[in-house]
Amino acid sequence: MKPGHTGKTDRHHAGRSDGTGHQAAVSELIGAIVLTAVIVAGVSIVGVVLWSQPPPLKVPSLTALISNQSCRIGIYHDGGDVLDRQAFRIFVDGADQTANFQKKGATSPWTMWVNGDTLEYAPSTCPQTPQRVDIVSNDGTRAAVIATAFFGSYQPLGLTPTPTPPPPAPPVVADFTSNTTSGTAPLAVQFNDTSTGLPVSWSWSFGDGGISNVQNASYTYQTHGRYPVSLTVTNASGGSNTMIKTDYITATPSPSWYSCSWSYRKNITIQHSQVSGTQSNFPVLISLGSDPDLAAHARSDGYDILFTSSDGTTKLSHEIEKYASGALVAWVKVPTVTSSADTTIIMYYGYAGSPNQQDKNGVWDANYNAVWHLTEDPSGAAPQMLDSTSNAYHGTSAGTMTTSDQVTAKVNGGLDFDGSDDYLSTNYVQNGVTAYTIEAWIKTSTTSMQRVIVHDRGSGAGRSLTLSIGGTYPGGPGVAGGVGYGVDSDSIYIGRYSTTTVNNNNWHHLVGVWTAPAGTAIAPAQFSIYIDGTAAATTDATVGTAPLSPLTGLGGTLIGRHSPWNTYLLSIIDEVRISNTVRTADWIATEYNNQNSPSTFYSLGSQQQWTC
Repeated sequence: MKPGHTGKTDRHHAGRSDGTGHQAAVSELIGAIVLTAVIVAGVSIVGVVLWSQPPPLKVPSLTALISNQSCRIGIYHDGGDVLDRQAFRIFVDGADQTANFQKKGATSPWTMWVNGDTLEYAPSTCPQTPQRVDIVSNDGTRAAVIATAFFGSYQPLGLTPTPTPPPPAPPVVADFTSNTTSGTAPLAVQFNDTSTGLPVSWSWSFGDGGISNVQNASYTYQTHGRYPVSLTVTNASGGSNTMIKTDYITATPSPSWYSCSWSYRKNITIQHSQVSGTQSNFPVLISLGSDPDLAAHARSDGYDILFTSSDGTTKLSHEIEKYASGALVAWVKVPTVTSSADTTIIMYYGYAGSPNQQDKNGVWDANYNAVWHLTEDPSGAAPQMLDSTSNAYHGTSAGTMTTSDQVTAKVNGGLDFDGSDDYLSTNYVQNGVTAYTIEAWIKTSTTSMQRVIVHDRGSGAGRSLTLSIGGTYPGGPGVAGGVGYGVDSDSIYIGRYSTTTVNNNNWHHLVGVWTAPAGTAIAPAQFSIYIDGTAAATTDATVGTAPLSPLTGLGGTLIGRHSPWNTYLLSIIDEVRISNTVRTADWIATEYNNQNSPSTFYSLGSQQQWTC
């Protein structure tokens, strides 16, 4: 700096000197130092100047905060060199006030001014607010201004040299890890931020709609799927960065998925309130009028439809009675249904290359002698009516039955018997039985007596267990429209008939149950009749001499015809079954609830999708 230059910095700013000249406003002391240097003997000084010039005066580095409030001047050492008290002076409005500055908080005279120290000066009188403060370095012969500050009138100011800009913040880069990336849903995951660049805010997106703004987030995936995870981080200067990890989390289904070949499934929950007692190996009717998910994803022939237990992997036997464009009628053998808790089974579909998954024989256990759904065309090639059990007791239509006799019935399709000559013949013979259950759905308005639903008497003395409508025989015990169940043979009828009639042209589920130990004479008390899942009130019937158990029929079982009397049933019939066991009242009640109203017997869950 040239002699005489004011050396002013910006207002309110304490600036550093460049060490090359004197400040014009420095006190007379500075002038005296300069003057003394000038009046030395001329020639010798010239020689020193030319050949022995002293090294340049080193100007200390200093950053200071200078404040003035109510005439109290404070100078805070905010960085730079340590200053020895003997090596610098403090001038206020041109007057050396160094001796009047005291170190704040010191109890003894100060000798050094270091970073963090504050020097204070408070004049005893304050006629005028100070306008300028100079901090001057000297080595005893020369002086240089270290810093200068100017004050505005009566305004307390905090002054500092323009600070050196901090180095730029490192760029923020998002990244994260987690304690797991796969597991069974619901899956709890702890996410850990590993971002660099000093982020101060975090924004997580977990791929299923969930979000979080904490640094290290915990999150639970409730449903199965593959989920992307993203983290956006932002630093203090506003820079941001995002890390996206595609399909980072895999929450596998719970329960397990049957096979990777199947893409879809639905839970079917059997309502415990619709079940009586506990039933084992129970054939459950699944009837879906039109399921859009099945229509969209199942094979057109339904071959890929299968059922498992609640574990998702144990396959259950099933038979499809009908499938077309999402409309399904199927029977599933469920190991246990109970009135104490809901039972869940699972339906899978969506495998285009699937072979036929049915196991219809497995649905009907060894206690079933025959099961006829009666869904086939009676005018087709004989035998038309297929037995779903492994016994293969198929039925052949007789009389004048045509395609039009295949009609909509209770469960699916059924047969319309005309009461004139329509019936079915089978090769099933009731042979040496000690327990027997016959069941069928019928819809009739007949008032005729002794119209057979199922019997195996043949044309002679067969001891047929017979389920019928209208009592025993014309003029015999029973009432028109009542349900009869008993042993029927030449001049013999022993059993019961209901006092309730069913010929109101509505659908009714009829079940006859009988059992007697071998060698026991047949008696009415051995017979029970159930109408629509409930035991019916009955009247005993005893005609002729009672035969002994076991009972054997003759000639093969007929449906819709009494062969000795050549009478025929006027009715629509569906779901005829014969069992060689006693079906209990709880079993029968559960059957009725299921078949009468499948949609209330179970609930259908939403579609689940999975790709392994």
